[in-house]
Order: sequence, then structure tokens, then C-alpha cells
Amino acid sequence: MNLYAEIREKVVLIFGCKKGNVILEVIMGVLILLVIIVGATFAKFILNEVTVDVVADPDTHNETKAVLEDWNDKYVGFMDGIFMFVLVLFWILLLVSSFTTDTHPIFFVVMVIVMVFGFIVVAYIGNLYSDIASDPAFSTISTSFSMGYWVMTHILQTAIIIAFSVILTLFAKNRYFSE
Repeated sequence: MNLYAEIREKVVLIFGCKKGNVILEVIMGVLILLVIIVGATFAKFILNEVTVDVVADPDTHNETKAVLEDWNDKYVGFMDGIFMFVLVLFWILLLVSSFTTDTHPIFFVVMVIVMVFGFIVVAYIGNLYSDIASDPAFSTISTSFSMGYWVMTHILQTAIIIAFSVILTLFAKNRYFSE
């Protein structure tokens, strides 16, 4: 069983609800994105240090140096692409999940109230990333991940767009697709 399924199962046990956990899924997705971008930033920091040491070593073969420098140059674009792929895939997963969940429209008001608390958590996660990204050791590296940096510094707005699109899918489908 994967980690996401285990955490969701525990959330179901705690809250006693199997469907309509849109805001919990958004918070989980934001945490996953935070781990990806912070991990990529730390890995790039280490990769830069290793590349400098390997290139400076006269005993290292020139082809090894060239491959490592090439990998170091392409790493940021690759990880930025993975970050955006995970974000879009997560959004699609939430939309499909909300489309297949039957929920009564009366819960829309409750969902909007719960979303406010979820957005407070997302704002704290965004502030955590901003603190990490503004650290002098990581500031130039974190800004080199242009897409990931923008999304994480605007994570509250991104989460609001994702959550409202999911809620729109969750509640608007009943009117047109009910049997």
C-alpha cells in the first residue's frame, strides 16, 4: 500500500468520513509539493558542491567531468518539470476523484467553511517554503527552479484555484449527471 493511501486511510479513521475530504487532499498535495521542491533544492546544493570538487580533481577523467557538468546543468529543468507534472497530475486526480464522489449540495456551505481553515494551513506551508528559500545558502538555488519557486511562493492562490475547481466539479455535476 502506498503512503498516500495509508495516510488517507488514517484520516478516514480519525474523521469518520470517506468522501468530501477535498481540503485534506489539497493540504496533502501541498505537503507533497513542498517535499519535492525542498528536496530538489537540497539535492541541487549538494550536486553543485560535488561538481565543483570533481571538476577540480585532476585525477578525474575528463568525460566524467563533462557528464557531471551536463547533469548539473540539466538538473534544474528536469526537477522543475517533475514538480509541475506532479502538480498537474494531482489536480487531475482531484478532479476525477471529485467527479466520481456523490455529495449532496447542502454540504457546499460546510465545505467552504472548512476550506478557510485549510487555506490557513496552506498559507503556513507557503511561509515555511519562503523561509527555506530565503536562506542565504539556498536563495540562488531555490530561485533557479523558476516554476517550482513561483508555485510555492503563490501556493495559497494555487490551492484556492485547485480547491474551488474541485468543489465546482464535486457539486455542479449532480445537477447535470444525476440519474
